[in-house]
Amino acid sequence: MGEGVDALFVYSFNAKTSAGFGAGTLAPGSYLAQSKKTTGFIYPYLYLLRRL
Repeated sequence: MGEGVDALFVYSFNAKTSAGFGAGTLAPGSYLAQSKKTTGFIYPYLYLLRRL
């Protein structure tokens, strides 16, 4: 598909709860180039995790 890089920041509120956000990139490889997808993608994300 392609190559990418991700960066993630995590903050722990306590032993059971944490939150994070990050961003990733995807540079098109040969598969995406065959599909006429020649531009890269940037995708931000965020999460909240609660352990039981």
